[in-house]
Amino acid sequence: MVATTELLNRLRYFVRAEAETQYSALDRQWSRPLSERVAKGWAIEGLRFEKFDKGLIRLRCDTNDSRFR
Repeated sequence: MVATTELLNRLRYFVRAEAETQYSALDRQWSRPLSERVAKGWAIEGLRFEKFDKGLIRLRCDTNDSRFR
């Protein structure tokens, strides 16, 4: 039983540490200027609202060189 508890505690610590690392990386990324984030594919510039229908929002942009789709 002690081994199981120890394993769960170690896993909990690992998950929390990984989450904190990811949040810190995201915070550093978002703190950079928009032009740099667009150039690196971390943001989309010139995003425009097109419509809202059945709980979905449609956005449009002229160029999308981002790394997310």
